Amino acid sequence: MTEIARKSNVGLSTLIKWRKYILKGSLTRVKDNTPPASASEVKKLKKEVQQLQKLLGKKSLQIEILREAVWLR
Repeated sequence: MTEIARKSNVGLSTLIKWRKYILKGSLTRVKDNTPPASASEVKKLKKEVQQLQKLLGKKSLQIEILREAVWLR
């Protein structure tokens, strides 16, 4: 195991933990046949996430304002 850890540039203790998890069945890999995202796609998705977070913030503020308006009636 020491040689495998060295060749894989992984700490021996990490390799031992992974082996333990695999034997327990608590470490599994995700089977997904989708190709990895391109850099441009990642950039586009990050921009979309930022836009959605901004919109969520605006909607949260609107809800808070409406709650206060109802409370003051």
